[in-house]
Amino acid sequence: MTSHPRLDLPAFALVIIALSLWASPDLQAQPKLDIRKADIDIGTIYNGAIIRTPITISNAGTEELTIKSVRTSCGCTTVKQPSEALKPGASATIEVEFNSAGFRGRAVKYVYIQTNDPGSDYHTITLRVDIKEELVPVPPVSVIWLGNVPVGKAQSKTMIFANASGAKLTVKKVSSLPSSVKATIRPKTLAPSDTLEIVLTITPDQEGYVNAEVFVETTSTKQPRVPFRITYIGVKPE
Repeated sequence: MTSHPRLDLPAFALVIIALSLWASPDLQAQPKLDIRKADIDIGTIYNGAIIRTPITISNAGTEELTIKSVRTSCGCTTVKQPSEALKPGASATIEVEFNSAGFRGRAVKYVYIQTNDPGSDYHTITLRVDIKEELVPVPPVSVIWLGNVPVGKAQSKTMIFANASGAKLTVKKVSSLPSSVKATIRPKTLAPSDTLEIVLTITPDQEGYVNAEVFVETTSTKQPRVPFRITYIGVKPE
């Protein structure tokens, strides 16, 4: 007669309960964020271009996925948040907008998505872009810092820009924002590597940090409007 090992009924019952709990749909069901493409190379653009790119996300889980937040790594990149919840199998699109004004060379930006995915509540999407320009500040800085400027007192500064387009370039006019910054030039045609002088006159109307922009309009078909960022601090006159 074949002998069988004695089965401890209490232990056996615990095993059955554990297995039933493991197989329970309620415990196994969970949301799961799936990003179709988490590393996006936008390619080459010109300084000042505004690029919009869609990012597709979906719920690959078996429970509703909640989108808690969508943030970006800097103010130059904005997003249009999708629906707050995705049912299993559903998809949504995050609209990302990147303003390249003031950037030069290789730029890398990030989009952060927070969800109720128990596997990873934070996901990162990487955006890469190469930025070219036809007028380059001398020296080549991303933001032109003008320092402290007393409120109500006009100060002038001459900026120099070089034609980096590799072709002849005609400068038509220049404009600026806000009204506390005035920019003037003499329209001229620049040969490759020639330089252009822009005279900035700053008259702060209030104290505090100010972001301003100067726009140079040219005959270029690739970059007809060239933006430059200007910053200064309006300070109390002595």
